[in-house]
Amino acid sequence: MAETFSRQLPTHLLSSGLAWFWQSWRNAPLAADSPVKYLPEQRVLTRLTADNAQELVDEFLERDVDGYGRFITLIGCDIDAAVELLNVGQMQMALKTFASTEAPPVRMVLNQLNDDVAVHLFVPHRPVEAVQRLLWVWEVPTWVCEVRAYTHLRQAMLEALRLLDEGRVS
Repeated sequence: MAETFSRQLPTHLLSSGLAWFWQSWRNAPLAADSPVKYLPEQRVLTRLTADNAQELVDEFLERDVDGYGRFITLIGCDIDAAVELLNVGQMQMALKTFASTEAPPVRMVLNQLNDDVAVHLFVPHRPVEAVQRLLWVWEVPTWVCEVRAYTHLRQAMLEALRLLDEGRVS
């Protein structure tokens, strides 16, 4: 299911009506038998487009020497805020606002920790229609394994997320 999900993910995101950004990194050297070998060690905050959609798919397939995947963060935002949110400082403020008040422009965050098969999905209690459609397409209620209290997420909390900006960490 995970590979099918990751292969379809860019199409779903690009047709959602939201602007999407992602970043990723690996913590250990690339495995010799990794199915993907061309990705940079770190990908700075990048806007998802049709031209780079395959790279996003490949991010989920890459494996390191310990068999783990990459840290991957996907952030869905209002389209009219897309240009300003390429600025890491603006995105960091938007994520903090989303985490504390659920206010836009961030509408949804998917976070995959490298040593965890699970994808942490953050949505507001009252998601906008674009987010509701994605949840329906992904059949989220059928595969959610656990709903945790936000304060118990520790490393997966949005406030703990480091954003990458041209090699600098914010």
